[in-house]
Amino acid sequence: MPCWIRTAAGVCFIRDIVCGIPALIFYWAPAYHSYGSALASPVVWEDDNALFSMDTPYVTMKNLEVLDKWVKTPENLYKGSVMRKVWLSEAGVGSGVSDDVKDGVYPEEKLALQAAGFAYCWIKINGLDGIEALQWHNWIDNASEGALLGLRKYSDTHASEPKPVWTTYLKAGTSEEVGYLESERYKDTVGEEWGIKEVL
Repeated sequence: MPCWIRTAAGVCFIRDIVCGIPALIFYWAPAYHSYGSALASPVVWEDDNALFSMDTPYVTMKNLEVLDKWVKTPENLYKGSVMRKVWLSEAGVGSGVSDDVKDGVYPEEKLALQAAGFAYCWIKINGLDGIEALQWHNWIDNASEGALLGLRKYSDTHASEPKPVWTTYLKAGTSEEVGYLESERYKDTVGEEWGIKEVL
């Protein structure tokens, strides 16, 4: 996961790299991978490394408000008036790691939390007009990745069986979205972190 401002040997800051591109020359737009700092964790709303501050170490699904605010700042506008749109070009919420699958059984609690994590992110994305698109990674769990990021279970051992997050993903953006999110009580699962937050 890319760092927003955190130092690392030989690694540049994403914020500073982007700020180095002349804002007015052409209509470029940022594509960002907004994984949680703990890649496999489904409880992205508990990510302590993602702050609601422009000086946050990381921008993750928890604090997408930072990206939204960044594209709206005057110095980042195209020709001083046109807002750039962020594409979350590779992003997802985990449901644990490969070792969590014991005797072929996925832990139900983590599957449920992954679905809640997606719902939490979806509400944010739709409430932030600076975020234009989400490309979910991955459609199917991949053992070589370690983290279980898929909308479906392993293809070889579980025949790509849909996870709970798959159904939530299908309902998102449809006329069934509101009723389904309410019926699954995702807002209750997430608690006070649900919804859009102010960036300081």
